[in-house]
Amino acid sequence: MIEPRTNSPLEFVKIDQPMERVVRITLDRPGANAANTQVLKELHLAFDAVHDASDIDAVLLTGAGKVFCSGNDIHEFAQMDSEYAAELMYRVRRAFWALHDCPVPVVARVNGVAFGTGLALASLSDVVIASDRAVFGLTELDVGVLGGLKFARRLVPEHAVRRMFFTAETYSAEQFKQFGAAITVVPHDSLDEECERILRTIVGKGSVALRMAKQCMNAVEHLDFRTGYEYEQTFTIRMSDRPESKTAVRKVIDDIEARKRAKANK
Repeated sequence: MIEPRTNSPLEFVKIDQPMERVVRITLDRPGANAANTQVLKELHLAFDAVHDASDIDAVLLTGAGKVFCSGNDIHEFAQMDSEYAAELMYRVRRAFWALHDCPVPVVARVNGVAFGTGLALASLSDVVIASDRAVFGLTELDVGVLGGLKFARRLVPEHAVRRMFFTAETYSAEQFKQFGAAITVVPHDSLDEECERILRTIVGKGSVALRMAKQCMNAVEHLDFRTGYEYEQTFTIRMSDRPESKTAVRKVIDDIEARKRAKANK
């Protein structure tokens, strides 16, 4: 089990290990899992702890109860002035970057409402599995703040983002998918089964390959086409000397040969 770098127990973020080599990070704050300063600090600590764990190959990120994350705590917004806002935005960024920089793939299990910060957390994950009860939205203008645009653009096209932001309307998971979001929507009762299936597929690829792939993906995301591909090739070169690489390609070759023999024996 991973251990956050803190002397105090986490209050609103729970960490457990539902599967071998998989850690689950759960937002669990009464009041719709709203992200206040403490939640953001604990998220940062939780994902930092994943950095320190060599025996973890994937993370499942979710919310307790019927909500993924309803956004930032509006009571903190009500108390904000420019000085306090700067501190809060710093806390938000630290939590977001800790998730983005997680060294292993993150699967978001979106079990309900994902507004504002909740949508951002989903967008920063590598795979998004959403219940058909999930609801997405950028409701910032309704509470007098800005933010979330860069994260929403990771999921849906520009004009969908503008519509979401200017109207502050909310959308079902299916509607969000119709906007172009690359998410998987499943019946609510199948959510855990689908998340487990995806996680088992991911961790089966091997620790070294997963960590190198995540590092490579994060690095090339904002590079130009030629520079990005050239950088990506350096990871192929690095992987070529790894025993895991030879084992993986040998398995594929053995499978091909087995199918050929089975076909020839028919």
